Amino acid sequence: MKSQNSKKDSRLENDAVIALVYRVVRPLIEADGGSIEVLDIDKDSVTVRLGKACVGCPGVHYTKEFVLRPILEKALERAITLRVIWENPSGPALGASSVGMNS
Repeated sequence: MKSQNSKKDSRLENDAVIALVYRVVRPLIEADGGSIEVLDIDKDSVTVRLGKACVGCPGVHYTKEFVLRPILEKALERAITLRVIWENPSGPALGASSVGMNS
């Protein structure tokens, strides 16, 4: 029974983190013409899709490392690997990159 409760707690935690990203981070990114979508939260890894103005933006590193990562790590109460899928403005996602792997 503990396993089911653990999965339920994890799912609730993930839903809360996703809601936080959409409530706090998304408006900041959209204000500069970008987009963000949370694709997956799995243990110590979070995958997001960044698109629109984020693709090719010289400041996207700062957004990831000094806005998105701290918010996610505080909400999840642990260090994370932040994976980014880049949205191709004219088609499907361009691929993934891991950003700031834990050392």
